[in-house]
Amino acid sequence: MKPKWQVTHTRWLFVMALLGLAWLGLGQTTPQTKDLQVAGTSLKASVYNGFAFAPLEFASALGLETQVTNDAVVLKQGGKVLRIALADGAYEAATQWTNGLEVNGVRQKSPAAGLGGGRLLIPVKSVAEAAGGTFEESGNTVIVNMPQAILGTVSSDKTERSDRVVLEIDRDVGFSSRIEKSDLIVTLRFTNGTASPYLVGGKFIDVFEVKPVANKLEAKIPLKSSDGFQIFAVASSQGIPARVIIDVGSRFGRPSVALDSRPSVVVLDPGHGGNDLGVVSGNLREKDITLKMAQRIASILAPRGIAMKYTRNEDKDTSIETRQALSVKADVLISLHVSSQPNSSAKGAEIFYLSPDAPSEGILDAGRTALENAKTERERKLLSRFLAPRAASQKLADMISARILAVPNGEARVSSLGSHTALERAPKAAIVLELGYLSNDEDRAALQNTDASVSRAEAVAYAVLEYLGKPVPAAKPEAPK
Repeated sequence: MKPKWQVTHTRWLFVMALLGLAWLGLGQTTPQTKDLQVAGTSLKASVYNGFAFAPLEFASALGLETQVTNDAVVLKQGGKVLRIALADGAYEAATQWTNGLEVNGVRQKSPAAGLGGGRLLIPVKSVAEAAGGTFEESGNTVIVNMPQAILGTVSSDKTERSDRVVLEIDRDVGFSSRIEKSDLIVTLRFTNGTASPYLVGGKFIDVFEVKPVANKLEAKIPLKSSDGFQIFAVASSQGIPARVIIDVGSRFGRPSVALDSRPSVVVLDPGHGGNDLGVVSGNLREKDITLKMAQRIASILAPRGIAMKYTRNEDKDTSIETRQALSVKADVLISLHVSSQPNSSAKGAEIFYLSPDAPSEGILDAGRTALENAKTERERKLLSRFLAPRAASQKLADMISARILAVPNGEARVSSLGSHTALERAPKAAIVLELGYLSNDEDRAALQNTDASVSRAEAVAYAVLEYLGKPVPAAKPEAPK
């Protein structure tokens, strides 16, 4: 028998080993979550290695423009550019990066960005503070506020070919523009100032006005039909205020104001959850398979600038009302399920779309008719922000089918439905994807096999990218035989 101290020492080592494994493994996959309140928007933050991370919606709530490249997340706030290095995952971003942020080319102490829970996450504190916001943690809540910037000097200049308006602000702010009737509206986010008209007396701008609207400031400049414009920002530097500069004149073209500049939104709806197990075969449960597949699909789409939303991202019940509410916001809705039949020969993926003849919300029918009859490209683009043509869902279903058929041993069929609760209120492309049959030996084996599941997730994700007109990654070269 071993001496008592040796037994105790062995147990202590064993416990420490378990704790070490928990820190290395579980800490990466099951982060603590906190409520995130940012400028009136409620989100969820995930905590890795003590750092709070949030999805890209966080940057949008701060008024930042977002772009994702192969190696970085780029955020623009007027003339200020934040570049966050892209790590393999959020855990790596929080533990292996100490200077993951650049602000106008200057590196700062910060974690990087990375995938977590199937979503692309960015560090909350360093982004908030770099954007001029405040960061506070209170218990299980993270609070980020954006103080109002103040409009300072407003100046103008006149030439024969253009007039210029310069808006000076005490810090960098994001801005956007739109055209309403014959007016150019330039919006400065999180900015305050006094409502006032300003006289330019130029050939192209006579008078324009500035007025606060909620937590924004709007500059309204009348345009003549023949006049073009350009808008750009200059970052603040060493006591020099930030500037937003608006040029109007015959020397400029009239750029098309981007109606669809927001990121595409994909909603993944993993079927069942919580007490609703779905189809069960041995230790395989539909609710687990659909959630894992959703996370795999999202891990491919999120780094490519797609805004991901889930009807559930954990093992919980989700009401039909929640599913329908999210479907309204989706450019693409994919409801994931698994099948089972008494006949074990039934196998392969099945993709269902709502028949164009199926009943749907009356306003959707009216909107799609208006879209089909749009007389101008601008009218078509405007309606396309909210609706897709009746054939969009079938087009997406066919693209997914083609991609799955190209996977080794992949089988897929496309069918229409006369009605479906989750699809009837979706204004854009929406499908139900049955991933396979748990009653079939081959499908069951494929659904358990990681490589096969990843191949099918790639097939679905690449089809979505193709449908949205986004670049699709090149096929991986075959291994030499």
